[in-house]
Amino acid sequence: EIHQWHENAMVDATKNNREDAIRFIKSEIARGGTKHLKPLLAAIEQAPDAIFFLTDGDDNDAMSPMQLNEIKRKNKKNIQINVIQFGNGKYQPPSDFLQQIAKDNNGKYTYINIQEL
Repeated sequence: EIHQWHENAMVDATKNNREDAIRFIKSEIARGGTKHLKPLLAAIEQAPDAIFFLTDGDDNDAMSPMQLNEIKRKNKKNIQINVIQFGNGKYQPPSDFLQQIAKDNNGKYTYINIQEL
């Protein structure tokens, strides 16, 4: 679910917006069922220089080839989409869809073990 304060547009990185974002992130609880397509398309529509897509990358939430193609097709300005997967433990091979998003959109894929933070 996209949080209200950035559902319709990107926001400036003001002190208040950063604090709001931190409060929002700290209040979130991992529940699964992440819907990736809508927020990625919304980000593409804003035409930023780059997108950083952060996810746990659960295979249950994998995107279909049709959804991956839609992202690539809508990314007409060739915005770089970087994928950062957070995992709990040693590196596991990522879901193919995460690597594909980065590859199709001139981005990089990175895995971060949260136990090492």
